[in-house]
Amino acid sequence: MKTFSPCEAQTFTPEEFAFAFALAVHAGHLQIPVYPHHYKVDLEDEDGEVSTFRFTDTRLNRAAIALKEHFGQEYEKFESAMWRFMAFIDLARKDALCKWIRDSATDCQAKEVHPAVIEVCAQMRLTRQGKFSKNRFLQAVERIAKEKYPDS
Repeated sequence: MKTFSPCEAQTFTPEEFAFAFALAVHAGHLQIPVYPHHYKVDLEDEDGEVSTFRFTDTRLNRAAIALKEHFGQEYEKFESAMWRFMAFIDLARKDALCKWIRDSATDCQAKEVHPAVIEVCAQMRLTRQGKFSKNRFLQAVERIAKEKYPDS
């Protein structure tokens, strides 16, 4: 299994990433069944002793497990989707995306993310630290929103 730098994360079509993004969000919010405590990692140290680690039941762990199950043996796709999902979360936590995330008209507990945000998440290059450059990201979202979604 090859590991790579976040800036080498592969891109997705907007549709493919939209599906992965929705899957991660729904799993995180328990809208699809994912049970992190059923998963474990066994690590062997230099002395041959094996330590077992189990995942706690958190939104992020549920999202990661749902994505891992979705991508199966396509590890690079899984890791790329996780880097992109985490970079989105980073911007959302910094309130950088307030203009592009709104309450759902049909579900009072849900949010809707503008499709231009998903498209940029799917295709923009990440930094070495696994983030999106905030200014470049927002400029790209503005441009795509004006070009493809002028009425939204």
